[in-house]
Amino acid sequence: FNAPSKLSTATTVILNVDPFSREGIDWLIEARKVIRQIGNTKDDEKSTSSSFPFDVLLIGGSSITYDTTQSVYDYFPIMIFTTAIVVFILVGLFFQSVVVPLRSVITIALTETIVFGFGVLVYQYGMLEWTGWACFNPAVSEISWAVPLLSFSLIIGLGLDYDIFLTSRILEYREEHMLSHEMSIKVGLYKTGSIITAAGIIMFIAFGGLLFSQTMALNQWAFHMSVAVLLDTFVIRTMLVPILMGFTGEYSWFPRRLQHLSY
Repeated sequence: FNAPSKLSTATTVILNVDPFSREGIDWLIEARKVIRQIGNTKDDEKSTSSSFPFDVLLIGGSSITYDTTQSVYDYFPIMIFTTAIVVFILVGLFFQSVVVPLRSVITIALTETIVFGFGVLVYQYGMLEWTGWACFNPAVSEISWAVPLLSFSLIIGLGLDYDIFLTSRILEYREEHMLSHEMSIKVGLYKTGSIITAAGIIMFIAFGGLLFSQTMALNQWAFHMSVAVLLDTFVIRTMLVPILMGFTGEYSWFPRRLQHLSY
């Protein structure tokens, strides 16, 4: 297509691969490198007669999505670091401890790591293709760029909610009911375990419904959230956290000073 002014020309390039796939993005990156080299040669004072006397621009297609994704993910590490610091400070102030928020951040990070790793195995390596479910047999073996962003904050919110609920009850039985540390963990887990489990199942049903969505991004997001809820409910909060608190003993509340028990 030639503009009426005769000053510009547009050419449509049709790739033999999906422009939004990994191969398409690799082509975009390489094409931009070539265009950048052309621009550098043209601006060079020692340019030769083979230099192009015009500007070359690559627009449309997957370039807009790629630029948006890169811009967002450039700030994603800052978002992760800031969220961890805010969680640490707020939980630390609430419990007057440095061990409690440290354990919370570590266990939530463990949940995030397992969930995202499992998502890669399922959607990029086809680990569950043998099930025959359409949601686990995507046409493109890629994870939508928005899924980790949307899942990250929600997983932190759910994990932190369950963690504070459990930990506060354990502290309540330790301080107000004057139970030993080990007994406080047992009673606190007994009193909150069924509630956490019921809440987790409800959230799993709510998120799991989107696994039947025809929109792959919603499907992947639902999978990440469903795995996170089940993992956090049945493993992290009800098993790993009590075990860690049992190992750390009275130092679980450090530097908070709890009332000394005498028998």
